[in-house]
Amino acid sequence: RRVHGDNCLIFFMLPSPGALLRKWRVVALIVLIVVIIGVVRTTRRTKPPFGVYTRFLNITKSSHGFYQCPAPPYHPPVESLPAGFPTELGRCTVRFKGYTPSAEETFWREQAERFKDADAATLCRAFLEPGRAIRSESWLADRAALTKSRAVNLEFLAPGLLSEMVYEATCPEGSHTWSEWIEPLTMTGRHPFALTKTCCEFAGTSAVCDAAPPAEDLMSIDHLLMQSKGSAFWPLHRAAGGSGKAFLFDVGTSFFDTSMLILACTYRNLRGIDFDAMYGWEYTLLDSDEYWSRVAPEFKSRVHFTNLPASSAPGAATNPLTVLKSVARREDFVAIKLDIDHTKTELELLAQILDDPETLALVDELFYEYHFDFPPMYEFWFPQRTERKVDGAFELFARARALGVRMHFWP
Repeated sequence: RRVHGDNCLIFFMLPSPGALLRKWRVVALIVLIVVIIGVVRTTRRTKPPFGVYTRFLNITKSSHGFYQCPAPPYHPPVESLPAGFPTELGRCTVRFKGYTPSAEETFWREQAERFKDADAATLCRAFLEPGRAIRSESWLADRAALTKSRAVNLEFLAPGLLSEMVYEATCPEGSHTWSEWIEPLTMTGRHPFALTKTCCEFAGTSAVCDAAPPAEDLMSIDHLLMQSKGSAFWPLHRAAGGSGKAFLFDVGTSFFDTSMLILACTYRNLRGIDFDAMYGWEYTLLDSDEYWSRVAPEFKSRVHFTNLPASSAPGAATNPLTVLKSVARREDFVAIKLDIDHTKTELELLAQILDDPETLALVDELFYEYHFDFPPMYEFWFPQRTERKVDGAFELFARARALGVRMHFWP
């Protein structure tokens, strides 16, 4: 502004066309990033990936717009109690005795130590090795047989490939020890063939990739071996404390017809466990009317949904473990799925489970999508990943299993 006597002249300094263009480019880039994040988060929330997670559930969409999974016509009776077990189970005391990793899991743990600093191409060449595929197909077949029968003991196609949770029941007649099976931990933290497509793009030769088993989706859970109502653990655990309930805690749940429905249907239809109550936490603000419209009527009275971020602050009202300790007892079955894409909070919640005997005694099964430092998954996990390498991921999950929790990698 320049002043001449009584006159005031004002000059506006306009930026050059080049500066304007640069500013608009920055604004446009920010807008584009926001739109992309919104699309990705919306897609993740709303896409019902039933055929992606599992091929073994009959999930259908009703005429009213919600998804449902009709219950089987009957649940097979409890079966395959080890020989010599007493019929009066209420007089027995059950304890977890230990975890025995299979030869397959031991192999992959050694590979994790060996390849912890390897690049994606090197890791992928290890995954595509033909002998690995043959072993994986064998234990997947055994897992499928166990899932169908809900039994404890079968004549396995490939002994030594499934890992074992070992239990002991002490009864007036004596002690009885038995094993219950669980899928081996592997270096991918996914279905054994979930990275086939990605690795063939990284490091595969046409001959190797043409001979590889069909690729599974990254979100597949068709390799997980969950707890079963037909196991010996179930009646003995219940007998020790009376009639127990079953609870599901889905931390990072989104709409009901995503992970919560998948787990509810898998447990009920394939493993015989029907949840009495299901609790979910989701930080993304969802439309309340839409959320409840997508809950099948058979589940509505059992669902408790908190549309707030899950907290790891001990004792906080939004800490899922606060709710867990207020509703569950030792004789109840408790399954927890942890996937909030905030690693610090997730690891703090895990520590509160594994380091606190009171909480640990309440948790039977745990699913966790751990974003460890793993090059083949960079494009899917960036930037939400930790500095812990694959050997550290093995250590975390193996520790939980050694403490008696059936812990699985969740996709």
